[in-house]
Formats: sequence, structure tokens, C-alpha cells
Amino acid sequence: VAAIKTAAEKEEEQKVKVAMVRWYIAQGKEIGTQKEQRDAEEARMSESLTALQAEFESFTAQNTEYASTQMEAQRQVSALRTAIESAERELPELDAQKKMAIKAKNFDEAGRVSEQSKALAAKKEQDEAKRADVEAQIAAREAANAEVNSKLSTMGESLAAKEKEVSTYHYATLVQQIKSMKGLMVLAEED
Repeated sequence: VAAIKTAAEKEEEQKVKVAMVRWYIAQGKEIGTQKEQRDAEEARMSESLTALQAEFESFTAQNTEYASTQMEAQRQVSALRTAIESAERELPELDAQKKMAIKAKNFDEAGRVSEQSKALAAKKEQDEAKRADVEAQIAAREAANAEVNSKLSTMGESLAAKEKEVSTYHYATLVQQIKSMKGLMVLAEED
């Protein structure tokens, strides 16, 4: 009778152990499924973050190109302004030289100075027209880039928020995995 009782107790212990192993396997599968789901969500979030970073870099490159173009245009306007101011100083001098040549009855010199004055006046008009055109282009690019700057600012904020969201999710995933493992370890130690 005692041998039967002992065998029955051992069989009962075996059944408990088998049930425990099955429970551990089920827990492991559940933890695995949860991990796969969290990994998939984290991958989706990372892809979204990468796309946002690429878009941000694209807008940053556009903004850098804009700044370079605007600087070159400003240099061009400055050079044209200098040429116009120089012509404005030279024209009265040429007019005075022409009057002196006429007074001295040196009509060849007066004709040469008159041609020089006309050429300088025409160049000044061309420079003024070109300066106005370049200034209009600068203003148009500034207006167009205002939208890029606004988008860049908004995207910077969105990027920071998305990076924080991904980091927070990753941290929460790690905490959840640690808790699951600790729980299994505690149960395993009790057995």
C-alpha cells in the first residue's frame, strides 16, 4: 500500500511538473508574441523617424542652398551699386571736360568725351535695371523661403517629438521585457 501511495505521489508530482513546463512554454510563447508585436511597432516607429529625418535633411539642404544663392545675389547687388555710384561721380566730371573742350574749340576731344559720357550713362542704366532685377529675385526667393523656414521649424519640433516617442517606447519595451523575465525567474526559483 505504501509503495502504491509513493508511486501515486510521484505521479502527481510529475503531473504538476508537466503542467508547470506547459505553463512556462505558454508564457514563453506569449512573451515571444508580445516581443514580436513590440518589435514590429518599434520598427514602424523607427521607419517613420527615418523618413522624417530624411525630409528634414532635404529641407535643411534647400535652406542652405537658398542662403548661398541669396549671399551671391547680395554680392551682385553690392557690385552693381558700386558701379552705379562710380558712374554718378564720373558723369559730371566728363560733362565738365566736354564743356572745357568746347570752350577751347577742341571739338575732337569734346566728341570723344561726349561718346564716353553716353557709353557710361548707358552702362549706368543697364546696371540700374540689372540691380532692380536682382533685388526683385532676392525678394521673391525670400518670400518662397519663408515657407521653407516655417516648415523647417515645424519639422524640427516634430523630429524632436518623434525621437522622444521612439526612445520612450523603446524604454517601455525594455522595462516590459525585464518584468516578464523577472517574473519567470521568480517562478522558476520557487520550483
